[in-house]
Amino acid sequence: MTLAEQMAADAVAIHSLDDHAEELSYIPNGFGATPGAAKDVHAIVDRAPVGPDYQLRGTATRRFEVSIPRDATVGLTSVLEGADKVMIELVPGDNDPKPFRVERLIAVDHGSFRLRCVK
Repeated sequence: MTLAEQMAADAVAIHSLDDHAEELSYIPNGFGATPGAAKDVHAIVDRAPVGPDYQLRGTATRRFEVSIPRDATVGLTSVLEGADKVMIELVPGDNDPKPFRVERLIAVDHGSFRLRCVK
């Protein structure tokens, strides 16, 4: 097994719902004119505190970082910055997910995508 194949397999294992991942609804082009079909993905969400967004003149905004495996079954194979939508619960288990826009693709490797999502 190559290093790239091992990274992909490890990313799927790390994003297990039995451990610390949660299931999110991911909507390709969710903020575009023709949204794609929603897909349930396994993700690890880093819920940062509300802070100022200097691009929006200091208004408070929610900004989460989300890790999703690069996998056609439990993750994603592509990401579109600025258009894709992720439905995220503000508090895990509150059963009231809110739409977040994929603002930026922070990192990508053979195993996963790391996204910055904003409300």
